[in-house]
Amino acid sequence: MSPTSICSLVPRRRALVRGQVVSVSTHEWPAVSFMVRLGDGTGTVTLRFLGRRDLPGFESGRWLSAEGTPAQAPGRLVILNPRYKFEPGPEC
Repeated sequence: MSPTSICSLVPRRRALVRGQVVSVSTHEWPAVSFMVRLGDGTGTVTLRFLGRRDLPGFESGRWLSAEGTPAQAPGRLVILNPRYKFEPGPEC
């Protein structure tokens, strides 16, 4: 599967995205989740890992690819529990 630009994501259609971590955060309510905002220059998508407070290796500026099915949330697209792989940046 080749990467899809974030601006081209379609809800409920499985996709692979590649980009840079913009931010990470933890939410406790309504359910514990670890949130990662991923950007590729065309937009951002939120990767949400349910039941996790932290995942090693996620930090702002790190490049990764993620695969999953986007869902429309209020004001943003979210991919729940995606498969992911850390990648070298474009300068490598």
